Amino acid sequence: MSASYFDEYSDRLASHLAQACVSASFLGSGILSSGDIDGKWNELAPDYFGDAVKEFNSYPEFTLACAGYLGIAVAHKWDEDWTAGSRSSYSDYQDARGFDYMDEFIMEGIVKADAEGRKRLDDAMKLCSSCALSYLRHEAVEPQSVTAYKLVLATMAVMFRIGAAVELYRLGYRMEKVSFS
Repeated sequence: MSASYFDEYSDRLASHLAQACVSASFLGSGILSSGDIDGKWNELAPDYFGDAVKEFNSYPEFTLACAGYLGIAVAHKWDEDWTAGSRSSYSDYQDARGFDYMDEFIMEGIVKADAEGRKRLDDAMKLCSSCALSYLRHEAVEPQSVTAYKLVLATMAVMFRIGAAVELYRLGYRMEKVSFS
C-alpha cells in the first residue's frame, strides 16, 4: 500500500469522527488544531505506540481512546502553559500505574475537569474510539499484516487529533469566519 492510501484513510476517518463529534456536540464545525499540538504527537507517538500496540488486540477501544486522552492532555497543556507543556515527555502523561491508567491520570492529574467536563470528555472518547474501531475493521485488510499495523497506527494518530480538538472546543476555542474589512 502506498503512503497516499494511509493519508486518505486518515482523512476519511478524521472526517467521520469529526462528524460524529459535531452531531454529539463535542465539536463545533470541524477539527480544531495547532501546529504545536500536532508536532507534539510526532514526538510522543513512538513511545505511545510501544505501549499501545502490545495492548491493542486485547483492548482495542481502550488503546484508541488513550491516544485521544493524550491529545486532550497535550491540548490542555497547550492552552494552560505551552512553555512548560512543550517540554513534557511521554512519561509525564502517566503515573506509576502506567499505560493502563493513562486515561484516569490525564483526567485527574492534568485536565482536572469538573464532573460535567470529565463526563463529556469521557463520553467523547468512548464514542470516538468505538467509531474508530468500527471504521478500522471495515477497511477489510488482512489481520496481523503490515497494512493492518499501519492502519492501527494511523487510527491512533487520528484519535490524538480528535482528542485535542474536543479539548480545545471544551476550553472555548471555535472556528469562526473573520472579516478583515
